[in-house]
Amino acid sequence: MEFKEKIYILRKQKGLSQEQLADIISVSRQSISKWELGESIPDMANIVNLSEALNVSTDYLLKGAPPGGLPMAEIPPKIPKFDKARQIVRGLINLWLITITAFLLPGFIWNIWHPTWLVFIVAAALTPAIILRTVLSKPAANKAITFSIAVDLAALAIFLTIGLIFDIWHPTWMVFLIAAAITINAALSNKK
Repeated sequence: MEFKEKIYILRKQKGLSQEQLADIISVSRQSISKWELGESIPDMANIVNLSEALNVSTDYLLKGAPPGGLPMAEIPPKIPKFDKARQIVRGLINLWLITITAFLLPGFIWNIWHPTWLVFIVAAALTPAIILRTVLSKPAANKAITFSIAVDLAALAIFLTIGLIFDIWHPTWMVFLIAAAITINAALSNKK
């Protein structure tokens, strides 16, 4: 494995962006990018800083000795980008299958149809959370999910208020689409 690949894989394993790693070792993000692309090689001081930040030996970075004595085969391969999309799809399919089951089961067994529609509101509230948890880093995801829950609770309050006061239930469900759009937009703008 080449030097540039090692830096990339180790940075990804640590869950760091190029900018975060650059801040840790006090270089520019462009330097990290050039090192990962193989356009340049860091000087010795930065190799030492990289080894400390990525928790590997300088020997591993320079010569290929395994980090911490682990054989090279045990270093996990980098995860392709399409795996995140698969995780999102798998999470959403599971969520909506559980939601539909939670709606149909009480309906068929106890003939309780009307109040069980609330499970769809819960699923709509959890959908952005699943997407955000997969796309963003853990701290950013936690912040975005907290915001998502607040927006979804506000949407639920608006939905129930308009429904109960004005008896306008059917078109008011669109407030959940607006809430999901606000949540995802806010998360993506924070990611930049």
